[in-house]
Amino acid sequence: MAGIKGINTRVLVGGYLLSSQTNSATVQSTSNTVETTPFEAAAKEYITLAPDGNIDIGGYLTFDTANGATFEKRLHTSLTTADTVGIIYYNTALAGSPGYVLPESYTDDLQIQSPVAGVITVSGSYTSTVGLRRGVCVYSGTISATGETTPIDIGAAGTDGGYAYLFVTTETGTGTGADIDIESCDTVDGTYASEGTFTFNGIGVQTVTMTGTVNQFLQLNCTDLGGATSWYVTCIACVDGVTYSVA
Repeated sequence: MAGIKGINTRVLVGGYLLSSQTNSATVQSTSNTVETTPFEAAAKEYITLAPDGNIDIGGYLTFDTANGATFEKRLHTSLTTADTVGIIYYNTALAGSPGYVLPESYTDDLQIQSPVAGVITVSGSYTSTVGLRRGVCVYSGTISATGETTPIDIGAAGTDGGYAYLFVTTETGTGTGADIDIESCDTVDGTYASEGTFTFNGIGVQTVTMTGTVNQFLQLNCTDLGGATSWYVTCIACVDGVTYSVA
């Protein structure tokens, strides 16, 4: 089986797709177990917390007139303002591929290296107390009309909810109050029920907290473009006990 190539990696920081400015992404997750053994315990006791995680990204120094969509700017902004980082690894299709999300993350490290043959490199490490969450890409592409996307199979149903993240990276026209549902169903061609709604006014990241049962098949359903002509969105769903676990 051929491995996934680096060219098929998507790097998302906030409302920005930065794959064309970056050349490396390292995802690290470490179990977080703390001993809680009291004096009279017959054996050691532990409590397991959410895994510690960080994402290290390397790339190049670039500039744009808006001074917002560059890798260097996102790293610097995240020194003081929390951001959401997403990494998707795929082979032939983004939908259904594994993705990792580091929510509420800050830049732990920012380095700008001296130029080599005229190229200046930038690198940084994102860290979060929330922990790293593994998910599945539900959809990535342009939404220019109301309606549903093609469902994806996450392998099993979850019973403890989870989180879904919508990275809105391009807006065509001007939209306000756009609505996209994330929906689940126990069969691919059945009746889908909403697990939550992303409501947004422009580029950025939206989060939906899913509760209770999240069924095996997931899709997006745009119910309102908010007046915009189209949006380019990428959704990663992290279902507790299916794609990741907090314990």
